[in-house]
Amino acid sequence: MNMPKLLYLTILVLILCGFVSGFMISQPYSSVRVQPGFSTTFQCHVEAEGHYSFFWIKVPLKTALVYIATVNSLRSDVEMFGQFKNNPRINVILKKNNFTLSFLSMKSTDIATYICGAQGYEQLYFGNGSKLIVEDIAATEPTMPIENEEEINVQLSVFVYAVSILSATNVASIVIIIALIYHLLKKNKSGVTRPDSGTGECHTDDVSYAALTFSHNQINTIQTRSSVDTVVIYGDVQH
Repeated sequence: MNMPKLLYLTILVLILCGFVSGFMISQPYSSVRVQPGFSTTFQCHVEAEGHYSFFWIKVPLKTALVYIATVNSLRSDVEMFGQFKNNPRINVILKKNNFTLSFLSMKSTDIATYICGAQGYEQLYFGNGSKLIVEDIAATEPTMPIENEEEINVQLSVFVYAVSILSATNVASIVIIIALIYHLLKKNKSGVTRPDSGTGECHTDDVSYAALTFSHNQINTIQTRSSVDTVVIYGDVQH
């Protein structure tokens, strides 16, 4: 068994046995999404006093782990290893309690889990690791921790629920408006087609017609009486 595999197994055993101290080293994001060509930074918070050596290691999906860099807590001089040495894309900085690993331009070959660790006083400490996910998509969204996706999903669910409620309310309002319009049209139509025999206008028309009829009958009666008087006068003259 070669040294990289042995070291990898040692790290796994230490993690499973509880030698990882969250109080000494912690990585805030367990997963990070980024697009090719974009930059990102892996954070590692160190709570250690004394003389320690800090390091970053890369754990790919199918190959052995790789040392990236190490730094002495007293001198703060960074030593890069292998393919990461003199690589302008990668930068490691130790500043007070922050130990960071930065990528200026991500590539698909950078997909792996990145673990920060510390060695001192015959003990090893490791962070919980940060998994890098490189998404090859056209959208230009900023780098975002995966933990924030749950909050976004909750907000989307609330938005969809609100839209559904508003849609149902609008449909109910339209139905009520249509019913009111239909009721008004029906009422107006009924008022035109059915005459009201009890109104004043109908009584006025009947009285007027009766007056006209009565006047006509009176004229005819006077003419008849005049004819009768004429016959009686002629009778008297002949006698």
